Amino acid sequence: MEELTRRAAEFNPIDNLAPLAKAGIKILHIHGDKDDLVPMSANSTELVRRYRELGGSAEIVIIPGLGHGGQELYHSEPLLKFLLAE
Repeated sequence: MEELTRRAAEFNPIDNLAPLAKAGIKILHIHGDKDDLVPMSANSTELVRRYRELGGSAEIVIIPGLGHGGQELYHSEPLLKFLLAE
């Protein structure tokens, strides 16, 4: 457990965004405003901040009333537009 804790940044996706930004990969992050499992500020917001800082394109879509997961994620108009773009 100590080794995993010491090496956490090595495996944490939010700490390994540079290759994606360099490759020009766009990120759309969908987050429910009622998600009590994954705090938005420490995860989605921080991911987008770091990614943009690296020169990448990232956006957050907040779904009102959504907790952690659910079918609403797959019925999101911004997601459809993102997937069909370019």
